[in-house]
Amino acid sequence: MSQKICPRCGGASGEWAPVCEKCGLDIQMVQATPSASPMPGTAATVNNPQYQQFPAPAYIGVDPNYMFEEDISAAEMALYVGDNAHVYLPRFQKMKMTGSKISWNWATFFLSVYHMFYRRHIKAGLIYMLISYAFSLPSSVYSLVNSITSMSALMESAANDPYNFSYATSSVNPAASLLSLISPLVSLLLMCGIAMFFNHMYYKRAVENIRKAKSISGDMNQYQYHLKSLGGTKIANPLIYAGISVGIGIFIGIAFFVVIIGMMM
Repeated sequence: MSQKICPRCGGASGEWAPVCEKCGLDIQMVQATPSASPMPGTAATVNNPQYQQFPAPAYIGVDPNYMFEEDISAAEMALYVGDNAHVYLPRFQKMKMTGSKISWNWATFFLSVYHMFYRRHIKAGLIYMLISYAFSLPSSVYSLVNSITSMSALMESAANDPYNFSYATSSVNPAASLLSLISPLVSLLLMCGIAMFFNHMYYKRAVENIRKAKSISGDMNQYQYHLKSLGGTKIANPLIYAGISVGIGIFIGIAFFVVIIGMMM
């Protein structure tokens, strides 16, 4: 089956279509070609104007024809990144030119896993979350156990001597004090580390997904669709994570309350 390729927007229309089905341009004089088209990102599509279906935004920070990889142009990368492509593409270009994997990202520093989920980099977000929990869990558990132990000692002292039991909470645990100092420091180091390397991880993920989109696309319209569905941003992801975090916090709070009530009975 043949089709006409619009010279203005690159949209595909039927063989006998008088106007472009996508932008309405008069294409009566455009010659129909076989629908089987070269794969996106190959030399045939990158250099042939009729396959330039990635009109970059007015400003993306780099030349739209710049090739990040042999098969990935800046226009394709901009379509994948979506929002704030003009911020990310210059950083990607600088990393490619210098060979550095370090590029600071303030959004990741302040929002950490929320920003990673927002950028649909779920894998990086989960890894960061697990590492963060692994470092903070011992301190949290120790603090919880220490609080329960102190509460138990306080109630036991109050039962034995209702008029003088303040000494039960006067002792300071050195281990708890050390953990309370180390835990924030470890969290800060993790925040700095992910802020320095997220752009590199995001770039590698973008290249992987762009190539995946090419492998599963039968034509250029499908390719554009898959790029947008695999990339861009999704506000629902950080909201879901926030909801789960709040739920876990409420569960822990209820469990702690039940334990305290049980000790008092």
